[in-house]
Amino acid sequence: MRIPLLSELTPSARAAGLAHQEHVLTPENLPCDVARATVIGGAATGLGLALSLVSKGISVLFLEDDASSLERAQDYLRRGLGGDPTGLLRFSIDPAEASESDLILDRSSEPIPRKLALLQQLTHYVASDTPILPNLAGADLSAVACALPAPERVLGVQIFTPAQQTRIVELAPHSGTAPGITKQVFGLVSRLGKVPVMAPASGFVSERLNLRLLEAADTLLMDGTTPWEIDEALEDFGYAMGIYEAQDLIGTDVAYGVRQRRPRDPARRYIPIADRAVEEGRLGKKASVGWYRYPGGGGKVIDPLVEDLCREEAWFAGISRREFPPEEIRKRLLLSQINEAAWALSRGVSADDLDRISTQALGLPPQTGGIVFWADQMNAREIAAALTALQTEDPLVWGVAPPLVQAAQTGERLRDLAG
Repeated sequence: MRIPLLSELTPSARAAGLAHQEHVLTPENLPCDVARATVIGGAATGLGLALSLVSKGISVLFLEDDASSLERAQDYLRRGLGGDPTGLLRFSIDPAEASESDLILDRSSEPIPRKLALLQQLTHYVASDTPILPNLAGADLSAVACALPAPERVLGVQIFTPAQQTRIVELAPHSGTAPGITKQVFGLVSRLGKVPVMAPASGFVSERLNLRLLEAADTLLMDGTTPWEIDEALEDFGYAMGIYEAQDLIGTDVAYGVRQRRPRDPARRYIPIADRAVEEGRLGKKASVGWYRYPGGGGKVIDPLVEDLCREEAWFAGISRREFPPEEIRKRLLLSQINEAAWALSRGVSADDLDRISTQALGLPPQTGGIVFWADQMNAREIAAALTALQTEDPLVWGVAPPLVQAAQTGERLRDLAG
């Protein structure tokens, strides 16, 4: 199966994709009563969110738990983001300064015990009904909520980078989240000009899609490619930025934190390259080195040491590396996304939400219309056959999702097969 480049789509197909995206990304106009917010950490992600909030007239306290992290954040604000023209953003390491906040947004990538310790400190200073919005979902969110006073005010929130440009916010209530809290956060999302996407009880949809994409990409790294070959293949397709450059921009420790929080599935192949890169201090652009180097904090430069790292890990694992042409790289990465989206449909996630998430959180070009809209323009039988062919390498990773099997057999659209 060959997946066409975005440039090969007809003008009418691209226009239809853009029209669908505009439809699903039109925000509601809801009231917002948030005047002051606290943003906890998160480096580039947290600062981007803080600037997004202050651009809407909301006063923001950017809180870190140590002075060196705070200094790095202030430096990144000046060098990487051009400063704060509003004067509404202030910095601190003292949780007591959050006492007048209407809302707490946690963007830190700290392990859950450290994250929880800071949130518990904050509860001594903020009002008992102040919403607390950690970047967690599923079992992790429930565990944190139960360990805080008034767990009904806790709601998981995923805000994507760059926060000033992305148009969705993913919300993940736990079983005890008060409806009033969700309504209040809907108002904030509307104030930011964004559309809320509701995650199921199992966790953030964006996180699962991203993990499957990175799993496919990291496997290619182990088996024969480099980060820049993967990024170039995606950019040639139509992505504005490759996934490894995007990780560097966000901070490689963010995905690392997600991996560390999730129990590793022993049935899935473990690729240690990304974990080793983080553990060696390759934290991304904020550290001037990640998958690429960033001399003087400027643009990316290929780092041969990363290729050496990939080759070394393959040698440790006894893997004979081979070349993958750009077309094969694209096919594997995009098939992984289509298949995971189909699995999400089977868990009850809406096709429109998947279309929103795939373009706004994962970089799929908006001209596709989103992952489900785009897949429905292709031949489901060919997609299922291509996935089946890859099962000789890994039957678990490439197992075809039930909605795709059904679409291949009946000719139905994927968007009509949500569970």
